[in-house]
Amino acid sequence: MNILLFPYRTAINLFQRSLFVRYVFSGGTAAAIDVMLLYVLVAYFDVYYLAAATFAMTMSFIARFLLQKFVTFQDHDHSEEKKQFAYYSALYFASLATTNALLYLFVEKLNFWLIPSQIVSILLIACACYFIYKIFIFIHHS
Repeated sequence: MNILLFPYRTAINLFQRSLFVRYVFSGGTAAAIDVMLLYVLVAYFDVYYLAAATFAMTMSFIARFLLQKFVTFQDHDHSEEKKQFAYYSALYFASLATTNALLYLFVEKLNFWLIPSQIVSILLIACACYFIYKIFIFIHHS
């Protein structure tokens, strides 16, 4: 029976110990929300793709903050929450502008498909944000 549980225990142990694995999990969850909302808004409600991307990213904003704070960086200190949220919000607006600029470039200028363009944009921004979160926003437990 222990042999069957070994892979699960290993995965849980890796999740608990690896900041990067937790970041990928949290970011992947938020990215899934973004991509699904973008697809639904564009495909079923005929919303302009940049407006849909803005709405999707805004809807996942709180979930993303909570996942990064409590799951990724395991920061349960509430004394810095307002400051962290303010910094996170500023980074959100910069990320939103960059995401929309990348989407416009990929879709309008390079003629890429929307959903793969959104995924690539999210991955590029996530790489930069990881270090910003770790160094400036969630410093106590990173």
